[in-house]
Amino acid sequence: MASIRNQIIKSFAAKIGAERALKFATGDRLPLRVLWDFTEEAERTKYSTHTVVLPVVVQEMIEAEKGQDEGDLLDSTLLALQENVFSVDATLDALVKSITYAGSDYTYSENGSSLVGISASFIIKYEFLTNDPTNQGT
Repeated sequence: MASIRNQIIKSFAAKIGAERALKFATGDRLPLRVLWDFTEEAERTKYSTHTVVLPVVVQEMIEAEKGQDEGDLLDSTLLALQENVFSVDATLDALVKSITYAGSDYTYSENGSSLVGISASFIIKYEFLTNDPTNQGT
C-alpha cells in the first residue's frame, strides 16, 4: 500500500489537473500545470499519531496572446487554480485535515517570449499513525 503522503499528492494532482515534478521543456503543451512536493515536517501530536505539514508548490505556464494584459491573465489563472483546490472536496476524501493557500509569485514574459507563469504555494495538513505511514487510523 502507498504511503498516505503519496496518496495525498496523487489525489491533489488529479484534482487540480497537474503533473507531478515535470520539468517544463520547449514544445510542451500549454497551459502546463505542475505540482512539486519537496519537503514535509512531522510532529508527534498524540500518543499514536503524527501530524504532518506538507507544503506543495503548483506552477503553471501559459502563453499570453499578443497585446493581452499579462497581469489579468495571471490573476485569472491563479483564481482558477484556487477554485480547483477549494471546490467540492477540500479534504481529498478525508485524506487531509486541511489545505490552505500560502502565497504566490507571478512570472511575466521576457523580451521575445510570450510565456508567463504562476507559482502558488499551499499547505496540506494530514495525520498518520506513528510507525505506519500507510495508515491514518480512522
